[in-house]
Amino acid sequence: MVNIELNYNNAFKWNGIENVYSIGYLFLDNVLYKDIELTKMISRLQEDDIEKFIKRVDGCFSLVVNFKNKIMIVSDIMRTFPVFYSISNNMINIKDNIMAYENKAIDNDNIKELSYCNYVTGYETVFKNIYELEGHQIVEIDKKNYDIKRKKYFEYEYNFETKDDKELIKELDVIYDKIAKKMIKFLDGRQAVIPLSGGNDSRLIAYYLTKNNYTNVIAYTYGSKEYSEVETSRKVAEFLGIDWHFIEYKNSSMQKKFNNKKTYKEMADYCGRGYSYPIIQEWEAITELLKKNVISSKSVVLPGYSGDFLAGTHINDDLYNEKEIKTETLLQSIYKKQYQYSEESIKENDIYKKLIQNLKLENLKTIDRKSAIELFERFDFNERQIKYVNNAIRTFDYQGLQWYLPFWDKEIILKWLTIPLEKRHNIELFNKFTKTVYGDLMEYAPIYKKESRKSITSPFKTLKKAYRVHEIYKRGFLNLYGYVYFRTYIKYALKSKNFEYNKIFSSYYIDYLKKEIKKEKKVQDG
Repeated sequence: MVNIELNYNNAFKWNGIENVYSIGYLFLDNVLYKDIELTKMISRLQEDDIEKFIKRVDGCFSLVVNFKNKIMIVSDIMRTFPVFYSISNNMINIKDNIMAYENKAIDNDNIKELSYCNYVTGYETVFKNIYELEGHQIVEIDKKNYDIKRKKYFEYEYNFETKDDKELIKELDVIYDKIAKKMIKFLDGRQAVIPLSGGNDSRLIAYYLTKNNYTNVIAYTYGSKEYSEVETSRKVAEFLGIDWHFIEYKNSSMQKKFNNKKTYKEMADYCGRGYSYPIIQEWEAITELLKKNVISSKSVVLPGYSGDFLAGTHINDDLYNEKEIKTETLLQSIYKKQYQYSEESIKENDIYKKLIQNLKLENLKTIDRKSAIELFERFDFNERQIKYVNNAIRTFDYQGLQWYLPFWDKEIILKWLTIPLEKRHNIELFNKFTKTVYGDLMEYAPIYKKESRKSITSPFKTLKKAYRVHEIYKRGFLNLYGYVYFRTYIKYALKSKNFEYNKIFSSYYIDYLKKEIKKEKKVQDG
């Protein structure tokens, strides 16, 4: 038996025709398909056609196809629309709202993993026996014997080419321009809303929209007036002639919203989805822009997520500086990067053992530099970028706004995978690209540089450390993420011995989930 419940999105809508369900949009031969037209296209495919078709297209979508003998669940490269599946009592349950499953039970190992790195790896979730569709994945469930097959149809894999910088810059310019044109097709005259930071990615989006004469654009920045990033953002918008808005984060309204149990439940269920803590830094900004009628429910948000990752910002220096790397060094580098809130030593850590099994490196003692960095980036791409970084789009569609993700266009991902490490390390080629293509903009509004600071990972013992904790709360935490009361912040910080805001938010979300399960069990027990 099969039960399919797909109705949990406030901006994009699921469309169904008989046995086919789809959400999102895709491009095939540069033609845009969305809504019911997308569903009609999928309904014409046979079982054997699905994978071939998916490899030909680009876009943000999820598909569920209920064939006679099997069910196929398909994601785009980054799994922009979550889908969950579970089998119990000869019933296949497929839903897009994980909280809608009955008799949920907390998986303590996965809860621990979420607390260590802000998300759950692989196809598991925080609940036992409820699985998530991953990025670039096809899941097949046999309707007779309930076997589950999981297959990846895309791999983050290097394919280096030998070309000089001048040629590469020209090719990148052509591809980014193509992406902008596809973005404009999707916008179809609607207002484009750019979360404009002081960095590289959002200004690249703004530049190419302007270059292609798309004028229905606004940009916004949020946080504290003290941040120099605000002025950088304003100057980028000024240079490009884009309407710019600043939303100052005031703690009183944010804290009232975050600490309202009903409001938090609605937001956490929608944005967390049982695999990541809710990333809500832009919740207040979008709320204010809607309230002031600067944007409307028909506007489309264009975030620059993962653009820096593709250009090379996550290439590990320790691995890059060695010719041959011990597999243990690689594993520890991944663990240090991804599981930065771990409270256990590596040797006694089940999560570290899970990492070893996932990467299948048990029998290798050493690995060459290229392969090591490829594995390091692939893990980041498949896990952190998809399940954590890009999960921030949930904040937009939670409030009814559609979005478009330009840097997850397949063509630009594949292009960056052809560019050798020495050109991506320290984003060397990307820096040359920006100076060549829009050097006047870079000169007028230089990239904002964040002040580096060390994390505090143990309770303060001196007045100096107490002052640092206050600074983290006031500057690094409260101005951008000022939803939490100071007393709540201190409570969770002392409990976990970690004063970073990400750890606080994941701990808060985990406690919420545990309380919700207890409530459900009480109701079920009568």
